[in-house]
Amino acid sequence: MLNGIEKPRWKVVNKLKRGLSTRHIRFMALGSAIGTGLFYGSADAIKMAGPSVLLAYIIGGVAAYIIMRGAR
Repeated sequence: MLNGIEKPRWKVVNKLKRGLSTRHIRFMALGSAIGTGLFYGSADAIKMAGPSVLLAYIIGGVAAYIIMRGAR
């Protein structure tokens, strides 16, 4: 140990590479189109329901976040 810094005992090999394939980009575009369609399609319901829709979206977002964080 030198000055509080010790040498690593093993060599870290990173086999991951950075990049997006065409498949990744296509699915990102598909997800964006579906998400846009959901918000655009629910515009009339949002107009009729008023501010309560904001509460519904917040509850749905919190539920999605909890599910996302729970899947390990």
